[in-house]
Order: sequence, then structure tokens, then C-alpha cells
Amino acid sequence: MPLFGQPSIENSKNPSPKATIDASQDSTLEAELQKPYPDLSALGANDQIEFILQIHLLQPAMKSPFDSIEISENSASVRVWRDLPPQPDPDRVECLGYRWLLTGRGERLGKGAREVFEQFPSLENLNLELVEVDFLNQSIDKHGKLKRVEKSRPYLQLTIDRPSALSISRKAAELWKRKLGSDITSCLKVGRRLIKLKELKI
Repeated sequence: MPLFGQPSIENSKNPSPKATIDASQDSTLEAELQKPYPDLSALGANDQIEFILQIHLLQPAMKSPFDSIEISENSASVRVWRDLPPQPDPDRVECLGYRWLLTGRGERLGKGAREVFEQFPSLENLNLELVEVDFLNQSIDKHGKLKRVEKSRPYLQLTIDRPSALSISRKAAELWKRKLGSDITSCLKVGRRLIKLKELKI
């Protein structure tokens, strides 16, 4: 089942990733790339990042404390509650993180890290953290009264910096999102080349 993909990479002469698909064949893609980006100045900084990445896919009232965006000095961190399936495939989980961080969520939803850095000139690092949540019963008195406790566990943390994000052309990002199927090998190759920090615990 296709997850998502990245284009084949030709890296013998140029270390930066390139899409090998001819974008001129896709008029829809070209039209999308010509659209002006909306003015987000009326939104707060967190809401601007939310709008660009479209990762949480929830109305504000439905979000849990584990779906959040935090900005501190020159870094922004996006946390997403997404429980792992039974027997998760580490490569697919890693690629999912690369896809969401580099190009936004879903085939047609959101943009990626490049647009976030363009919107915030002082931002130097963008972090993505995927967590799953355990629900535990904790004793709160000697009579055996229990309290339900939610405990999050990060299993994937990714960081991309400004120079790496700005090396991704908009055209390449759209091609990665729309054109390819389930090439996990290329996905890992591209993601690992661009990502500054990766921590995967499954």
C-alpha cells in the first residue's frame, strides 16, 4: 500500500536532492506553484505554523495537550499525538516523519519546512515530535481510589535547520508529495540527508 515517496536521487555530482520527474508534464502542479501564498499576518505565530504544515487536522477545541506548537527563541517545535500500530515498521515511521516535516501532511494538505522558514526569518530550527499516549490508573489514596493518568512517550524526533530546508525547491517538494508511491529507500535517503537530528525509539 503506498505510503508516500520521494523522487530518485542523482547525487554523483551535486549533493543536493533533485527530482527526476519532468514537472512540465503536470499543468496542475505548475498552476499550484504559481499561486500566491496567503497573507498570514493576522494570525499568531503558532497559528501560522499550524496553517502552513496542516499537521494536526483538528479543531482547536478537539486538540489534546499532546498536540501542540511551541516557539522558543530561534526554534519551533511541533508535537503530534499519533499512536503506533502493532508491530510498527521503523522505516515507514521514519519516512512518515520526513514527509510531514518536509512537505506537510497528506497528499494535498499543508506545505513544509521551507515555507515555515520563509515565514519566520529569525527561525533557525524546526522540530517535529511524534508521541503515543498510555492511559494508566494511578492510586491516589489508601482506600484504593484510582485516578486516570495520561502519559506521553515520544518515539520520533526530527529537526531540520534553515539552510537544509531552504535547499528544497518548492517544485521538488510538490513532486515528492504528489507523484511518487511507496519508495521507502529514496525517502530515507532524502530525509537523512536533509535532517539535522533524528531520534527514533520503537
